[in-house]
Amino acid sequence: ETALSCFYDPAKEEAPECGLASHSYYDEDWGGISARQGWDTKDCNVDFGNTCYNDHHYHFGYFVVSASILAQIRPAVLKEPLFTSYINTLIRDTTNPSKDDEFFPQFRAFDWFDLHSWSHGVAPMHDGKDQESTSEEINLL
Repeated sequence: ETALSCFYDPAKEEAPECGLASHSYYDEDWGGISARQGWDTKDCNVDFGNTCYNDHHYHFGYFVVSASILAQIRPAVLKEPLFTSYINTLIRDTTNPSKDDEFFPQFRAFDWFDLHSWSHGVAPMHDGKDQESTSEEINLL
């Protein structure tokens, strides 16, 4: 619970127990959440390319599943607005079902023809996009 709160609670931005936890940034250009370090350093590769939407459907899945487990163990966490807002935002970033959401695209990386999400985000790759880990993707879904 403490580790998860390091990512969404602004009061813990400099907390020693949070170490290098990355606070998120809303990117108005692409309509999504990304790690702030990449924006601070203007480096798309920081935090495994999170700033350029690389593998969001994998990485954010760990947060969503952890939050689900935490909610089962301690249901009171669902009454904490920062917690629920953060987790719902990660879901909207990766698997948003709404075409009417003005802040996040619908199914950002999911390809309905191939029935999986593509990796590498918005960064160009000379070999094109790929699918690296179906098990991590299913973890989110």
